Amino acid sequence: MSVTAAVATPCETLRAAYKAAKAALIERFGAASNVEPLMHALARATDDALKGAWAACAMPGGATLVAVGGYGRGELAPYSDVDILVLLPESSPQTSDAELNGCVERFIGMAWDLGLDIGSSVRSVEQCIAEASNDITVQTSLLEARRICGDMPLFQRFSARYRETLDPRAFFQAKVLEMRQRHAKFQDTPYSLEPTPREAGDNMTHRPSNSDDIICGSGSPATTRSASSMRARPSACRPARPSTAAWRFSSGGQKTGGVFSARYWSMAASKRARPSSTEPVAAIAAP
Repeated sequence: MSVTAAVATPCETLRAAYKAAKAALIERFGAASNVEPLMHALARATDDALKGAWAACAMPGGATLVAVGGYGRGELAPYSDVDILVLLPESSPQTSDAELNGCVERFIGMAWDLGLDIGSSVRSVEQCIAEASNDITVQTSLLEARRICGDMPLFQRFSARYRETLDPRAFFQAKVLEMRQRHAKFQDTPYSLEPTPREAGDNMTHRPSNSDDIICGSGSPATTRSASSMRARPSACRPARPSTAAWRFSSGGQKTGGVFSARYWSMAASKRARPSSTEPVAAIAAP
């Protein structure tokens, strides 16, 4: 008796291809000294999977699939969300609303079935502009929008409307305010019991590039001074680029000025003598 082989569905074929491509790239991530080309390659592999799903779902010709956020830059880390925008025309005489909704639902569902961690939105051009004007996070994500497939004139119209309504000065001021509010929410320090370095203030991206600079007290840039120009207790100051020893605390550790001295707690953990208050900070903070 002959057995008929099962025919793979388009979703299964796309999923297998994407899974194999992603696994190969993730394996290369571990040994790579420069991961930027791999992030671009993973974004391209994701583009191919989404294009296949777009075609398999027979999306209407007037719609456009757009990558936004970091994915819009053409960069994707191995376990990042895949943020997309399904851009729809204001009206489509060829497709009814029910048909359009059905196509969009099938496409989003298929994207999840492919193994993509999708973050999706479905909007028209004017809805995008309205949302961006009310929410700085939406405006930020649309800043680097990139067309993946679909109707090019619609995407060009969206890009033109976005540029028309973007006020660079107001956008910059809003982003600074957003950053300060986010840092204040986390007490302006990543050195908490359950730290959130990406959201809290004073992380590596906000530090001076000069390795001789140290930050005192709460870490405000206004209190940055040269290490060679002052002597202080190590618990009152810390290097601008602390080592990972900052996360190793002794059981008797103390917190001063909202920050820790990475070198000091490393020394304490190894049971070396605490340096005197007159010891040069540059010597203590040297990496």
